[in-house]
Amino acid sequence: MFRSRRCLQRTVSLLAIPALLLSPLLVLPADALDPSAFADPAFQRTWERTDKPVEAGAVARTWVWGMPVTGALDEPYLESPGQSRLVQYFDKTRMEISNPDGDQGSIWFVTNGLLVVELMSGMRQAGDSAFNVRGRADVNVAGDPLDPDAVTYADLAPLTTAPPAASGATITQRIDGNGNVTNDPGLAVHGVTAAQRLTVPGIDHQIASVFWNYMNSTGLIWDNGSYTTAGLFPDPYYATGYPLTEPYWTNVDVGGVDTLVLLQCFERRCLTYTPSNAPEWRVEMGNVGLHYHTWRYSTLPEPGDELFVGFLNPTATNEAFAAPRREPNTTPAPGGSVSIIRTTEGDHDYVIAIDAENAGEITGYQIRFSPPYPNPQAVMLDRTFEPGSSTLGELKDVIDMDDISDGLTKGSISPAGFSDMLERGDITIIIRTTQYPNGLDARFGKAAEGVFGARLVPRVQTPAFGSTTFYYSAALNQIDYSTLAFIPPNAAAHLAWDDEDDGPRIIPLIPPVFGAPTGGTITSNDIAPTSVAWLAQQLFTGNASVVVTTPDAPSGLIGGDTFVINPLYQPPLWFFVMNGTSMVPAVDTLGRGTGVVTWNNPDEMDLLVTSADLAGITAVNVYNAPRGQNGELLFSLPVDEGPGEVNGIVDEWKLRLAQFGLSLMRLAFLLESQQTYMTLTTDTHPQGAIRGQSQYPAGLEPYGLYLAELTDEALDASITVMLFHSGNQAAYSGEAITWDMYCNGVISWEDAMIVNQLLGLDMAHLVPNDPEDQENGDGFCGSGGITFEDIGPGEPWLGSFEDWPPGGWSPSSNMFLRVLTALGEFSSNGIRQLWVNRYATE
Repeated sequence: MFRSRRCLQRTVSLLAIPALLLSPLLVLPADALDPSAFADPAFQRTWERTDKPVEAGAVARTWVWGMPVTGALDEPYLESPGQSRLVQYFDKTRMEISNPDGDQGSIWFVTNGLLVVELMSGMRQAGDSAFNVRGRADVNVAGDPLDPDAVTYADLAPLTTAPPAASGATITQRIDGNGNVTNDPGLAVHGVTAAQRLTVPGIDHQIASVFWNYMNSTGLIWDNGSYTTAGLFPDPYYATGYPLTEPYWTNVDVGGVDTLVLLQCFERRCLTYTPSNAPEWRVEMGNVGLHYHTWRYSTLPEPGDELFVGFLNPTATNEAFAAPRREPNTTPAPGGSVSIIRTTEGDHDYVIAIDAENAGEITGYQIRFSPPYPNPQAVMLDRTFEPGSSTLGELKDVIDMDDISDGLTKGSISPAGFSDMLERGDITIIIRTTQYPNGLDARFGKAAEGVFGARLVPRVQTPAFGSTTFYYSAALNQIDYSTLAFIPPNAAAHLAWDDEDDGPRIIPLIPPVFGAPTGGTITSNDIAPTSVAWLAQQLFTGNASVVVTTPDAPSGLIGGDTFVINPLYQPPLWFFVMNGTSMVPAVDTLGRGTGVVTWNNPDEMDLLVTSADLAGITAVNVYNAPRGQNGELLFSLPVDEGPGEVNGIVDEWKLRLAQFGLSLMRLAFLLESQQTYMTLTTDTHPQGAIRGQSQYPAGLEPYGLYLAELTDEALDASITVMLFHSGNQAAYSGEAITWDMYCNGVISWEDAMIVNQLLGLDMAHLVPNDPEDQENGDGFCGSGGITFEDIGPGEPWLGSFEDWPPGGWSPSSNMFLRVLTALGEFSSNGIRQLWVNRYATE
């Protein structure tokens, strides 16, 4: 999923190939191939059987082996005599003689390697069960080698476990250059079907009909000095091996022309089918031999500073790992994160920072290969620490490449190879702590983006407060930031962190202005010789802090440490409270609304919008601008509610924002920094009827957000109530627990006159659904309730009650909310959890 270095690696790899290696792409005359071109007579015999007729022009069909790419080579192989074997590369494959004393009459005396397995796994085979790390191949499977949108072997690797198509089904699956698979019914016109299902241990795939026909085809061959007709392959799987993927349609550039092809990769070969080719050339062998030789022997560029991150798995299981199996932890795991930075400064190759929150003291860690690597149980690095050597739950360590093993030899992995594995999620770290001796797992990926926050709380007696939000982009090599603070004039701000080697480092930030967002961009020039990636790691680990100073508080008026904003760590929450007076210019309406954004999945956000007394809603819109200003539209979501009023939930959406040209990380930065606002447009107000600014929960430690929809059928009315459970922001020392009822005016009546009659709520009850519990006054709330003061029509309601119900409360399906008003009783069918703090403790 992280691909930022792909084009650079591909270009360098191709430029590194000597001119001789590009010559097989040329059309050669029929007498161009001399017997001396073969590294062994057995290679020549194997090649001539199917490819001599093609070379001589006696038949028109795809090459099986293709032209030689190299001469004789000796490559390491533990089980061969002298631990090396004779190989030779051809366009389509590599020929090997692993046992020179074997039966030369056997079709298996000469083998062609499992090259596709190695290209897709990133593991270079050095023996029957020995592998060296190289990193998955960012090499195009088909088409022009520099086509940036073509499918690579690395793209196909996650699809090796995709389920097989139904036997006889028409092949309509399409894959794009990012490895995304979709269904395209229009491809059925080509009539390719799932013709042969192969199921063996570790493999269960269909073979496309056009490929299965080719693997079983007969044709002109060269045998014992003369042409004859026979099966092209002594066994259908002789040349290809077993299928590694399902067949997929894709578009690639061929000679610069966009071309539709069907591709399917097998253990030894990849086959393509091009409907637009002449019939005899529609099925072709891919240039796997050339691709593999490029991948194996080209020199990858040394990576610069790069940040890789992982989040501790809260389930704390180890089902993904082969033996030796670790015992699962017996208690739920806490939150935590791990970051590794590749640094070109200093004496070490990598710096690792571990934050295992609430997990006890860190006693050690292991770095392992992640499945589906051939040897996921192999340990690349194992370190143990003496008691007292780390701060509780936090640890920093340095890693040199000489310490890293590929499962066979230490120091055999290059920084480029190790970084590539980190980027693709091919490495897992297991953190051992005193509380979790069996380990907590984290799988890595490259931090292409990152969002971080800092809550600015008083450091002296002051009502001032604020927040700073950061957005890191590896592609742009910069960090954007925005501060919103409510502070006295003449304030200054800076970002500080402890470099450990050079001591504290400070970067000035744009001075904050009361109530208005201020911000800027941090580049490598601002922090030289430290890199932007290095600073991002300090933000990620909370090793950095934002401090706002004034002339009266030179050491700091308000400040706070940074924390990561990511659904894999703690699902974030933002909300909007909308009304007409917030529009610019203001709109005269009693309509009100709320929007709640939760981020529980890295690939999508959830948006829920409610409204009241608002008719003819046409769209929900999100813009980029601070409070009181109009700005750029980020995205718009159409609503088809018709002419009537909407009282309650307007709609719910899954936000996948690639179609809007906006990443979820960037949107999270804008939401957290309160630089977005939401509007609801209506038939009568097409520019917007109500508006609200994005906010984050005000509590220092929020616990949960819940929704209840209450109705009174007799009145034909409804109330939408949000219950927000949080730590009281005003009680910094006491950490008092509150339940905040955000009704936000979302109470609706069909008759506006009834609204004017409603002066307030008498009481609100949280009541168990069980009638017996209700009758006995049992449950969390007993016979208590909440009393609200008089509330005028259209005003938002906010009620708080400390430490109620006694002992805390966790809403579930057996609870509902009952509200008693002067006009009637409203009740809900249940209480729905919108968001919960995964790691907060009450």
